[in-house]
Amino acid sequence: MTQKPPSTKRPDGTISALASALGVSKRRIGDLLRQGMPDTVEAALAWRSARENDDSTTELRRRRIGLLREQERIAKTKADEADGLLVSRDECRESWRQLGAAVAAVLTRLEKEIPQVCLGLPLSQSLPKTKSAFHDARKLLADAESDFWKSHPLKTTSPP
Repeated sequence: MTQKPPSTKRPDGTISALASALGVSKRRIGDLLRQGMPDTVEAALAWRSARENDDSTTELRRRRIGLLREQERIAKTKADEADGLLVSRDECRESWRQLGAAVAAVLTRLEKEIPQVCLGLPLSQSLPKTKSAFHDARKLLADAESDFWKSHPLKTTSPP
């Protein structure tokens, strides 16, 4: 009779302990063990630390982390867009164009009216007219903001 070679299978507790200590899955532990990682936690940590100091491994890890962060950012942006939390660049440009035109019109009007009001009238009469003109300008800006938010309501999602 021939003898069986000693088993290379490790107890599941060892695999779990290694996975927990290294912060990876049990499947990844199996891959690392096949690559020559020792099967004790202290030795595995030292082995992995030594390998992480390899510049190519470190650079690859940095690239992977960067890619994962970019994917997370894109997913969050898409989710925010789907939830109505984002406004397109074109919509913002158009809103700013409209607001700019409205402000320019008010300033042009004020530029003409204020000197006429201030030069020909006593202060008791020119001050209320000036205040009214600026009140109109503030109202125009508030209305423009209100119109923007009416056309871009915040969509809220109810909890599951």
